[in-house]
Amino acid sequence: MKLFEFLHSRKGNLFIIITSAVLGVALAVCTAFLTLEGMESAKNAEDILYLSSDEASSSVLSSTVESDDSSSVDSQPQSESAPVIAEVGLVMSNPSKKSATVTVPSFTFVGSCDPEKDLKLGDTVIQTDENGAFTHTVELKVGANKFVFSHKGKKYTYTITYRYVIINAYYPSAGFNITSGTTFAATVNARAGSQNVTANFNGVTINLVRSPAGENMAEDEFCDFSGNFILPESGVSGRDLGVITYSATFAGITETFKSGKITCKDPLIAEVIADSAETFNGNTRDNDTRPTNNYLPKGTVDYVTDSFSMYDGGYKNNFLVLQSGRRIYSDMPITPGSSRVQVSKTYVGKLPDHNEINVASVTSDLRRTYLTLDVMWKAPFTLDMKPQSYTNPAKQEYTVSNVTIQYIEINFCYATVFNGSIAFADNPLFSHAEVFVQNGNYTARLHLKKQGAFYGWDSRYNSAGQLVFEFLHPLKATATDTNEYGADLTGMKILVDAGHGGIDPGAAGYNSVKESERNLNLAYKIKAELEKTGATVIMTRTGDATLYSPDRVRAFRNAKVDFCVSVHHDSSTSTSANGFGSYYTTPFSQPAAKLIYNNTINTGLYDGGKRNLIGWHHFYMSRMSFCPTVLTENGYMRGSIDSPLITNETANIQKAQAIVRGITQYFMSVSS
Repeated sequence: MKLFEFLHSRKGNLFIIITSAVLGVALAVCTAFLTLEGMESAKNAEDILYLSSDEASSSVLSSTVESDDSSSVDSQPQSESAPVIAEVGLVMSNPSKKSATVTVPSFTFVGSCDPEKDLKLGDTVIQTDENGAFTHTVELKVGANKFVFSHKGKKYTYTITYRYVIINAYYPSAGFNITSGTTFAATVNARAGSQNVTANFNGVTINLVRSPAGENMAEDEFCDFSGNFILPESGVSGRDLGVITYSATFAGITETFKSGKITCKDPLIAEVIADSAETFNGNTRDNDTRPTNNYLPKGTVDYVTDSFSMYDGGYKNNFLVLQSGRRIYSDMPITPGSSRVQVSKTYVGKLPDHNEINVASVTSDLRRTYLTLDVMWKAPFTLDMKPQSYTNPAKQEYTVSNVTIQYIEINFCYATVFNGSIAFADNPLFSHAEVFVQNGNYTARLHLKKQGAFYGWDSRYNSAGQLVFEFLHPLKATATDTNEYGADLTGMKILVDAGHGGIDPGAAGYNSVKESERNLNLAYKIKAELEKTGATVIMTRTGDATLYSPDRVRAFRNAKVDFCVSVHHDSSTSTSANGFGSYYTTPFSQPAAKLIYNNTINTGLYDGGKRNLIGWHHFYMSRMSFCPTVLTENGYMRGSIDSPLITNETANIQKAQAIVRGITQYFMSVSS
């Protein structure tokens, strides 16, 4: 009989039963043997294990331990439920490590220990509470301070280093590439009363001179000390020049710090060849627009210290890092399509070792104030509106709650000479100006007559090579009863920018409706409403034309307008998305964006949903600084709530009227 048939017969079944029984008996005998052996082993284990704090994490446990008084612990058979109790030792929470550095002359130890045993610092008993918790403050001497705690026969050593700050900061701090024959400033921010403030680099030591701004400071306050290094024009290219060593002494205490490694290379110059070049922080590797940065005009030149590329949203951006501390695009993608624009070019050359500024004129007309300067060469500058607070710049969030600008600060890079005065005679914007040295360069600070009363600026080099700054005046609107807005904007020029167009249709709506069409439709309605107020309206496009981003901005700059509103509609993959958006980039555009938002929401056209917002964004058009600029997102093209209204002509007239009401209210508020 085959095995398969045998196992399924009655005899086969009996065979299986007998075999299973034999195997079961054998298994039981083995189990009993192992159990007896395990019970014997258990007699050699401790029922309760006492572990020191260092031993608690060990995987090897001794079968017997001793208590602090060396009395033995009776062995007990270990049961499965016996607890494992760690010995209470010293646990320090501050400092969290065995060493720490502080900049104040005292330190507080915080921790816990066995409340039944003494905790000592040296010979001093530290007071603890009933749970063993303690805090203990010690005075520190300058330098390393060693503290030895003892508890339950063990010693614990902590080293607290008290750094009495002499040097608060220094620049340059990071390593960089520098070109032969150039001059760069070394700056130390140290206590005002410091002595022997020096910087040593490439075998040369220079004494750093205290900034005039620190002359009236108390000795223990901090101020800048600066000096210049000049590299030879030959013999250093391609060399590793080492580090800059900074040193300062105060009250007999000396601090020394070192920069990163400095290398020298052939001098490479970057020149802005586009109409302007947006600047970015030189010590970052991002593509983030910041309202604290500025644009440099065509013709600006500076040395290149580094270059790199990065991708942002799938687009490649190529950057040049400038010696002055900012960076610009080498080339960048433009929209629509996949074209690129060259922002700057590079070449080997030599720039002057410093710059000289001379005030040529300060003039004004109805629309603008012009500050014209003679310059030795077209060096970069930084311009910022101060003081102005933002929500969270560290996270690229520059939302403004209130415009608090009090002055415009222009720092002229490499400028060691400044001749002439900046005088404003009956100027609508500025009350006065001051010129001073800051971080080794001359700075012009233009004070506004009224906080927040700033409306835009631009810069250029004229045909004579002079640097010209243009500051927009606030044109006055007058009250009237001749139109529904109660405002006469005669003489004002307003740009209405219809987003997308041509080969760039924008977001898609239902029934083949394109965003570019709806943008233009609403833009025309805004134009018609603005013209009721007497304003002159300029359109970036009047038909379904393709406008590349540089061309759109060039039209904006050349139009010399007093205000710009950019018209868009939003997109989302969710049909439940809805709402209106009013966006600004420059802080002085925030009041207008807020008024446009409030008037639009008050129409009731949007349901007050989740996406209604006024906020900061770095949209390409809105980041221009020529005048107040607001970009509007007038509902979601495929939103179930917004879409019907986007193609509703009556609703679009209401939207246009709300936007114009916000614009007229803005100009009336400026006039008041």
